[in-house]
Amino acid sequence: DFYIIQHGLVFKKADILIIRTRTKCNESLLKGSSVKLIATATIGTDHIDSVYCRDNNIEVVNAPGCNSGGVLQYFYTAIFKYAATKGVQFSYKRKSGHEEANPTKIGIIGVGNVGGKIAALGEYLGFEILRNDPPKEREQTLSFNKGFLRLDEFKTYYSLDYLLRNSDIVTMHVPLQEETIGMASEEFFAKMKPGAVFMNASRGE
Repeated sequence: DFYIIQHGLVFKKADILIIRTRTKCNESLLKGSSVKLIATATIGTDHIDSVYCRDNNIEVVNAPGCNSGGVLQYFYTAIFKYAATKGVQFSYKRKSGHEEANPTKIGIIGVGNVGGKIAALGEYLGFEILRNDPPKEREQTLSFNKGFLRLDEFKTYYSLDYLLRNSDIVTMHVPLQEETIGMASEEFFAKMKPGAVFMNASRGE
């Protein structure tokens, strides 16, 4: 059986709940139900009470990267539309290998399924990419130390302060976690270079 929600009513005899972001799966929704699996067709799971689910043997599955292509297209459409509307000229690294003195820098905070694609296309187009993702940076170092990654495959990561001070465009692709709540604060924006563009492409709250 499928767990069905209609007009705010929950049919408690169902076993599976398939949702997107608007359904808040917490104790008030799930208590007394026979749900054993929640499948969310989203990247994030912040709309699901993971502690309650764990304590009540409810499995939760999500869909990492499911909208990465759409966000990739949205980001580049938005920045090129911005440039055309405001008369901004981006500068690029030359394909011959000779770099311009100051190519436009895109700072990417969170280089996972979405941010990684934005970084790859940005480098292909000739932008300079500044990556910030401490977990990914640690993962890369661990992979190298275990022999799973060659030195020439290393990506350079930067501190958040360096990225904000040096990026012409800053885009965020981070999950909602304790470490990221309130990340884009007044202090965050004060560190950005004058005239820089900020795009929040993170999901949810």
